[in-house]
Amino acid sequence: MADVSAIAVKQWLDKLPFGAASKAQARNMLSKLMDLAMLWEYVPVGRNPMELVRVKGSTKRQKETGHSHSRSIQGIGGRTDGACIRVPGPPCL
Repeated sequence: MADVSAIAVKQWLDKLPFGAASKAQARNMLSKLMDLAMLWEYVPVGRNPMELVRVKGSTKRQKETGHSHSRSIQGIGGRTDGACIRVPGPPCL
């Protein structure tokens, strides 16, 4: 693990024929492995080099979901008049 460099991982990820989400998952797994290698003292404790690797397009939604947040919230419990729904529990502070 000590020989793994951020630039080598970046180049490897760029060559993979997968989508951004899959590449991000691979990078995240390598990051966790590097953290464990530091914990178990296989490599010196320091900054995780995987923090330097960014996967373009992995954090943005590619398309609209088609759901409106306010409409989905209003539809809870079948109420559309905007009235509050009473739920048993502790009072709001």
